[in-house]
Amino acid sequence: MDATDNWIDWAVECERHLRDDPAPMLRPDLVAIFAPAPEMQSIRARPRALEIGCGPGTLTPSVVVAGYEYLGVDKTPAMLEVARRRWPKAEYRVLDVGQPWPD
Repeated sequence: MDATDNWIDWAVECERHLRDDPAPMLRPDLVAIFAPAPEMQSIRARPRALEIGCGPGTLTPSVVVAGYEYLGVDKTPAMLEVARRRWPKAEYRVLDVGQPWPD
């Protein structure tokens, strides 16, 4: 068994756990933390957030609800499948940040 198999197993376990909780994992405390500062609002209509290693999208709903344009990256496609099912409004991409980034 290699590391990829372990991540796939972990994604399956995450989805099993998340299926038991039908509500998105919205955390009001994190929404408050991610709320853009007033000075940022004059720079862009929507601030951007990049989460590296987003896994099953645990932070995604809190960041999106706070008003961010969100991109979550993870090297495990199975984790991103879980994230997409849980919060389809966000953008996710398969990316191994230990490798060169695509142009």
